[in-house]
Amino acid sequence: MRIRLTLCLLLFSAAGYAQTDFSGMISCFRQGDKDNAAPIALIKASIAAFEIGNVFKEKTMANGTMEATLKNGTKHLLTTQELQMAKDAAGFEINNCKDSAALRYAIKCYAVMAKERQLDIPSLDYEAALKDLEGNVEVSTIYTLLGLEKNIKKFRNGTYVENLCAVVVWKGRDAVFHCNGLIDKKGKERSMSVLYYGRFQVVDEWDADGN
Repeated sequence: MRIRLTLCLLLFSAAGYAQTDFSGMISCFRQGDKDNAAPIALIKASIAAFEIGNVFKEKTMANGTMEATLKNGTKHLLTTQELQMAKDAAGFEINNCKDSAALRYAIKCYAVMAKERQLDIPSLDYEAALKDLEGNVEVSTIYTLLGLEKNIKKFRNGTYVENLCAVVVWKGRDAVFHCNGLIDKKGKERSMSVLYYGRFQVVDEWDADGN
């Protein structure tokens, strides 16, 4: 069941693209006691850009294994055990959602990110790759862990993004999801801070082509 979040189509004539408003994603689920703010920021921005179920193509095999096909064509197989491991490792906490669809999907995204991390560092087993998502990934390129290289709009540090959604902003390792002037501080809405000077936006294919 798709979670009911406020949808609003924003038209930006100067930038030449549209963006869906998913500011409700801020309060839906939140970071627990893990040092994984950057993966959460990316996952929330990706769900905001594509909606639940569309960050990657998903197919369930007869044995319950999930096949994920990323937007860059990479495929990953995730067993039910690996998905449970991702849930435990992520430590996400439900915050203010009427149902847990977004949370369940966020865990799948986290699991996929660990699989991609294994491709980056073949010496890591899956458990170690999940652990490596805690503070050991470069925020400025973390979108590669969801295969979104062609779905990113980059901005210079400090660029005004307060009228945009599906944005990841950061300073050092501290990264947060941003939507329409609000940032996600562990599930609480806060006004955008100039301290977060790094920024990129997750966009769909139409946006990425600049049409």
